[in-house]
Amino acid sequence: MTGRWIAAGILLPLVAACGSNPSAPAAPTSPATPRANVAISSITVSGEARTSGQAYHVVAHLRESGGAAATIVAVDLTFTNGATTLVTSHADRPIADAEAANVCPANGTVDTREFVVVDADASHAYAGTVQATVTFRDSSATTGTATATAAVPALPPPVAQTFSLTGVITDALSHSAIAGARVEVLNGGNAGKAAITDGGGTYVLTSLTAESFRLRASAAAYDSGEQGVTVPANPRADFELRRSLPDYAGVWTGSYGISACQDIDPPGVTPILLCGLFAHVLGAPVPLDYQFTLSQNGASVTGTYKLVSGMFTCPCAGEYGTFDVAGSISSNGTLTLSGAGSSRGSGVQTAITFNLSLTGPSTLTGTVSGTHSVGGVQRATFSGTILSGTR
Repeated sequence: MTGRWIAAGILLPLVAACGSNPSAPAAPTSPATPRANVAISSITVSGEARTSGQAYHVVAHLRESGGAAATIVAVDLTFTNGATTLVTSHADRPIADAEAANVCPANGTVDTREFVVVDADASHAYAGTVQATVTFRDSSATTGTATATAAVPALPPPVAQTFSLTGVITDALSHSAIAGARVEVLNGGNAGKAAITDGGGTYVLTSLTAESFRLRASAAAYDSGEQGVTVPANPRADFELRRSLPDYAGVWTGSYGISACQDIDPPGVTPILLCGLFAHVLGAPVPLDYQFTLSQNGASVTGTYKLVSGMFTCPCAGEYGTFDVAGSISSNGTLTLSGAGSSRGSGVQTAITFNLSLTGPSTLTGTVSGTHSVGGVQRATFSGTILSGTR
């Protein structure tokens, strides 16, 4: 009996030892569910001045790093200047209107839509900082937030609004367009800006800032004109320019030729063949030297006409006659001068008219005509042309 218990005592530990399996694998455990981790990687922000207050444009750039897609629930923005809060904004579904689109993919990136936040309080300063807070959740309905701040760039210098001014330049008498006329701003911030009229007399001045200034229009052979203009209240300014008066003042010398003469013999009066007294050569104009001494006041011209060489053959020497003359300048620049007097030593009274035009600053051309009378009775008419004239 004793031996059997001993054997049994020895066998039981062996059975217990064989029944154990210390190298068997442990039961598997479930992996942990990833949680979304969204951060604001950067903020793009800009500002603009408005008629009343400011407006800010913001885009937040998001990144997920937890390995789980995250639904972006909302974005809150706060704009401050120092410690002062100026304006706040809250946006649900901040990426797109469709809820399904408001997702930042696992380990991916996404941008919010552009938020435009208006601060309509004109008394507020311009913001220096914006803080963005993003609220998000993942598939486990766990909610989280991410916050970041960014400096708001200073406003760019304001761009001045500019305007245009147009008009037509015409001749004051004919009302026809003046091509090639120059229009120029004389003073103010727009001074020196100029334009040239086209074939229809139209000009356009561009890039003008708002202000009042003097405007001048000028053209060759015309007196310039000026007027005051306020831009943009006056978008149009027309001009009518008058032709400039030629300058006839000074001492002119030259010659004219008598090419036609007709005697008049009234009935009962002894004929006097005045035309036959001209020292002319068969049809060629009789050259007669003259001198004008003229002064001018606007369109009015006065002075003297001096006939230097004799109109008729006679023993007279020197100056043959000096007449007072007066006349006016017409709109086309022609000067009409008339005078009357008695040629020295001839006993003939002469009434004479000159129609003169400038062919250059100091050169004359034109025609001459007149009558001769004796004893108050007209006895001849004559006409000719200006052969030369210089000042």
